[in-house]
Amino acid sequence: MKQEVLVSTRKPDNPARPIWLSGMATVALGLGAMSANADWRVHGQNTFTLEYYEVIGDFSRGLYQDEGFQRHNDLSMNFSYSDSPYAQLDGYLLASSNHSAYRGTHGGRLNNAAVRYQSGEYALPFRVEFGDFFATQSRRTLQRGLKGIQLELQPVQFSLPQSLQLFWGRSADNYDRYFDERKDFYYGASWLAEAGSLGAFALTHVSYFDDQFQQSNGDEGGTERVNSLAWETGFDVLGFQHIVEAEYAYLSGESRTLLTGGNPSVNGDGRFFQISGYGNGGMNYLASYERNSDEFRPQGSSVSADRESIDLQWGQRLGAATQMRLRGQQYRDALSSSNTSRSRISGINLSSSLWQVVSASIDLSFREEDDRLGTINRDHSHLSLAMSAPLAQRINLRLGYQFQAQQDRVLGDT
Repeated sequence: MKQEVLVSTRKPDNPARPIWLSGMATVALGLGAMSANADWRVHGQNTFTLEYYEVIGDFSRGLYQDEGFQRHNDLSMNFSYSDSPYAQLDGYLLASSNHSAYRGTHGGRLNNAAVRYQSGEYALPFRVEFGDFFATQSRRTLQRGLKGIQLELQPVQFSLPQSLQLFWGRSADNYDRYFDERKDFYYGASWLAEAGSLGAFALTHVSYFDDQFQQSNGDEGGTERVNSLAWETGFDVLGFQHIVEAEYAYLSGESRTLLTGGNPSVNGDGRFFQISGYGNGGMNYLASYERNSDEFRPQGSSVSADRESIDLQWGQRLGAATQMRLRGQQYRDALSSSNTSRSRISGINLSSSLWQVVSASIDLSFREEDDRLGTINRDHSHLSLAMSAPLAQRINLRLGYQFQAQQDRVLGDT
């Protein structure tokens, strides 16, 4: 069951409705009455689920091991406040109470909550976030949801547009884990500046402290540090709008030798370059190169260590309703070992709209895998066909076909 509450000091759009969830109604009405001149908006939703399970047969052979009533409750709330076109306060919370054997740990918990305030009324525009926020830096430094605080400043006194961001936080599923005994957290800063025709530059520092790291002198607890310099610019030539991106990141610090053993210190780097473009007639392309050393494993990044990757793509429109994309990729892994492996992928994708009603697509790809010592030597082929078309209102027809083949020159065909 669901119940929604919307409170504002302005004239409501809808007449009042009965409220059965008294706790949520009390919060909403309290916020709405805080200021006669303020514009508070509060929206909440609660979902309570009650299930009953009865199992017939052998419990050990089935998925359902618990009988009887199972219940859980999910609560979400959003609020916003603004008395100026240049300032905004908003936030949200997500909480749950679980008493079901099929939804994990029992008990109530606050999963996510955040309060954000941004203002451009002062000489130094700023935005601050408390609670949950997404630390968006780069793929080689940090891209992860954290619980903590993030502050962004945008100085306007300088000739170049720029932004300064500071943050601190922990990565945790809920606030029970956020306040546990373990000591691990991220902190750092980034500075972004736009230099006109030279493009935009970003200088980023991210540190990660973990009490399960071990320092070179044997002490427990250490810090991993990532420093990155990124650059992006755009230009027009030969009928294309081109975008060039590049980044170099360096990692240093202590490693988790208490858990995995090995060198108590790490030093590695990651390099990335990409150029892409968009032209007339639906033409577009992408070419990228990335290489990460074997010890480049930042905790908050989304890259693969000890890997080199090359990605080439070309797309264009064929006729009025057909798009084509060609792709070629190569991945080399375990570069620092004596047995480097390699994967090469090539493929083509065609998607079209027939008679403005039927959507169809064809994807054909080939993958070759091998390594230096000859323990891997495989070829893969994959064909995928898909079509969809509406038959009547709210009724769609979907057809699909897939074909896969593998030739293994070491173990034999499978």
